[in-house]
Amino acid sequence: MTSKDFRILSLDGGGTFCLAQARALAELFGADTPGHQVLSHFKLAAGTSGGSFVLGALANNRSPADIVRKFDDESNRKRFFSKLPVWKRWTSVLSAGRLGTRYDVKSKKAFITETLGETGGKSLAELGRNAQLPALLIVGYDYQFDRAKLLRSRPDSPAANFPRDDGRTTLAEAVDLSTHAPVNWFDGVSKPAGSRTPGYWDGALTGFNNPVQLAVSEAIGNGVPRESIGVLSIGTGHCMLLPHADPADEAYKVELKSSSLLNDLTKVARAIIAEPPDADSYLAHLSLTGAVPTAEGQTLDSPVIRCSPLIHPLHAPGQWGPPPGFASAVEFRRLVKMDISATADADVALISRLIDNWIAGRSQNQPLRRAGDYFRLEGGHWNEARCCEIGHPRFADAKAAWLRMCASSPTPLQDDEAWAS
Repeated sequence: MTSKDFRILSLDGGGTFCLAQARALAELFGADTPGHQVLSHFKLAAGTSGGSFVLGALANNRSPADIVRKFDDESNRKRFFSKLPVWKRWTSVLSAGRLGTRYDVKSKKAFITETLGETGGKSLAELGRNAQLPALLIVGYDYQFDRAKLLRSRPDSPAANFPRDDGRTTLAEAVDLSTHAPVNWFDGVSKPAGSRTPGYWDGALTGFNNPVQLAVSEAIGNGVPRESIGVLSIGTGHCMLLPHADPADEAYKVELKSSSLLNDLTKVARAIIAEPPDADSYLAHLSLTGAVPTAEGQTLDSPVIRCSPLIHPLHAPGQWGPPPGFASAVEFRRLVKMDISATADADVALISRLIDNWIAGRSQNQPLRRAGDYFRLEGGHWNEARCCEIGHPRFADAKAAWLRMCASSPTPLQDDEAWAS
């Protein structure tokens, strides 16, 4: 990996699992590093849903350690995901939590406003004039027109369609609408003050729960040469499970479900956090390099550095089992099935174990492109080395690539010329 002058930070959605982003930022930049200093490494920063909350906190100069504390505190999580009275979530109760809104929109908005502080009350256009900040890109879903709504701190970006946005939406409003997950989480829509549209839903509904391809396109649309672009894309976890036909314990395999109205509605409601958005990391790689492996077992580096934990079983001689720190197949399955709105300390403890394993290198980092038969055994052994075709198989590898990317200019200029260099 060579150094890159135009660096992008891209943050996925993921609710409570965004704790992984805060922990990764702490490892990469230092736990107590002020948010503005973290952001000074980037010319552009993008976030969807929970990632927009992390981005907003950084813009308010909160350190990674402070963001970790926000996610670690059960009372904070219960303010973001504050349960509605039973009579307001009767659909969810009757479907055993599989379908129907459960959480209070006012509590979420108040928590976002408090976390983002004075910065959250500033318009995106005003933040775009702040030399301490990179250009910000926050993703929402326009309820009226069924399309992506890109909220920019530089509304005059050449990548934006005409007529240009006025940039009056505040940072807190942008984060609130980007985190307004519908159907299974929050009721209604999020509507910024003064907005003439009916409102917005969570940006993940656009298919860009991982906003990396949008961010790369934004840079290219502003005339930035592809060869100067480097990306740090931080995700929130993805499940890699064995095929259903494998003889392993059911806990480690993809669940086989028959099609039914309830199953189908549940699957559609949760599709916003499913696999397809992760393909954007690979598409961003192709946009910048066009390079693909030419033989099986080859692993390519990339200007897109993907940091995201994988939830997957590990193979010991003769059988598949849970990763370190997970006592049983049942405990592992709890993590696999866990909702993005996890609030209980016992559930977040499992998420923390996942993150601990990932950062320590005891489990894999998500590839940009993985082998199609990921869990194939060779001579009775799982060859992890062949699983990552493009990207970095361990967090430490991704961190090393990031340091190389920053080698020539650790703190890029934050001026208008740099943006369109």
